[in-house]
Amino acid sequence: CALSEGEAVLSVSLGSTVYNCRIEVCSEDAFTWFSQENVTNSYWNGGALSGIRFYGKPFASNGAWDWMREGCALTSCAMLFRNLGATYTSGYDFRSGQKGDLPADPYTLALANVGHTGFTSSVINYKKDPVLVRWSNITDAFKVDGRAMSYYQRYTSNLGYIRDALATHPEGVVVRMVKSNGETHFVLFAECINPGERNTSKLRFIIYDPMSFDGTDGDGVPFEQSASYKKGYRYSNISSVITWNVH
Repeated sequence: CALSEGEAVLSVSLGSTVYNCRIEVCSEDAFTWFSQENVTNSYWNGGALSGIRFYGKPFASNGAWDWMREGCALTSCAMLFRNLGATYTSGYDFRSGQKGDLPADPYTLALANVGHTGFTSSVINYKKDPVLVRWSNITDAFKVDGRAMSYYQRYTSNLGYIRDALATHPEGVVVRMVKSNGETHFVLFAECINPGERNTSKLRFIIYDPMSFDGTDGDGVPFEQSASYKKGYRYSNISSVITWNVH
C-alpha cells in the first residue's frame, strides 16, 4: 500500500536466490491521453507535431494520415506504458532534443510502432500506418529500467478475468471491444470498483478512454459514464484483454 512519496525496494527470496524490484511512489494524478480528438486537452506535448503525416491505406483515402489521428489502441497502450515507466530506448524526440529512454506517449509509441527512431524536422512523411498497431514492435522497442517486456493477449469477455488481471497489473490492462457491425475500440481498464462481487457479470470498472474529448467522460470514470459507453459500447462487446509483463 502506497503511504507517501519516495522509493522502496521489494525483495523476494527463494533459497539462495533473491529478486529485487524498485517501486516508485509519486503524487501525480492519473490522466488520459485522447486520440482522434483535440490534443490541447490531452496533457502531452502534441503541438510541435503539426504537419507530420503518416502514409497508410486504407485508413486515409488520400494515403496521408495525420499524426493526430493516432488510434485508440496506440493511445491506450501509451497510457499503460507511461504508468509502467517504460521508455523508448533508442529513439530521438525533436520536441525536447532528448535521445534514448524517451518517455512513453502517443507519439513515441507511434514511432516504435512504425519502426522509426525519430527525426529532427517538424514536417516529415512516414510510409507506415500508425493506427494499425503492431504489438510486438512496440513491446520490443520499450524497456522498464532496462528490462525487457512481453505482452499477452487473452481472447475473452469474462469480467472476472479482467478483475484478476488488474490485481497483478495495477498499471492497467488494454481492453479491446468489437460491436456486431465490426466497429472496434480500445480502452484502458484501471480498477475494479467492486472486486468482491461473486457474480462476475456484475463487476464494474474505472477506465481511461481515448475517445473522450475533455476528460469528463474518460479521465478515470466508471465505464458506464465513459465516451465509449455513450457511443454504444458495452461489457458484452469485450473481445480480448492485453497485459504486459516486465522481465
